[in-house]
Amino acid sequence: MKKIINFTLALTLSVGVSIASLAAEQTAAPEATTEVIAPSDAAAKMLKASDKDNDGKLAANETGVRFRLKSFSRADKNKDGFLDSDELNAFFEKRQQYLDKQQAK
Repeated sequence: MKKIINFTLALTLSVGVSIASLAAEQTAAPEATTEVIAPSDAAAKMLKASDKDNDGKLAANETGVRFRLKSFSRADKNKDGFLDSDELNAFFEKRQQYLDKQQAK
């Protein structure tokens, strides 16, 4: 009787570990990619993905929170509360220059 209980317990534990392992594999975060794109392409991609009202410019509420808090006001050169394609291009170009400079160190 004791052997049956031990076997049942071991089998249950083994199945539980297998299920947990399978679940972890399926929910693992995707690997990060380091796709290099030109600043103008990054600006166009952001505008296309984030311009919810399709007016050709981004309002602060159309950007992600992190961008809104850290970068929006710097990128909005004319201080009209929107980022047009010229402002986005300039922002990403300046950002790329900064990253290149940091990488050269």
